[in-house]
Amino acid sequence: MDTNLETDENLVTRARGGDMDALDALVRRHQSWIFNLALRMVWRRTVAEDATQEILIKAVTKLGTFAGNGWRSSWAKFLARRARRARRRWMKARPISGSCYPGHGVTCISS
Repeated sequence: MDTNLETDENLVTRARGGDMDALDALVRRHQSWIFNLALRMVWRRTVAEDATQEILIKAVTKLGTFAGNGWRSSWAKFLARRARRARRRWMKARPISGSCYPGHGVTCISS
C-alpha cells in the first residue's frame, strides 16, 4: 500500500498494530515541518535537531494515546514547549559575551 496516500489516522492505526512501514511513513511525513518550526523558534540548527528528535520519540512512544484528531496541532504544542526548554538549556550553558547569534547580526547586551 502506498503510505503517501494514507491519512495520518490510518498510518497511526497500522503503526499501533506493529507496522513499521506505517511508523516510518508518519515520521518521514512530519519530520521536516517539525524541524522547520523548531528552527524558527530556537535559531540554532543543533538545538532544533534535538527538539525534533525529542518530539518524534515522544510521538512514537505516545501513539497509543492518539485520539485521531489534532495530530499536527498536538505535535506543534508539544514542540513549542520542548523547543523553549531546549533554548533555555542552551542559553544557560553559554556565557553571554559578544554576539549570541553569530551570522544573525544579533548582539547580546550584558548587564
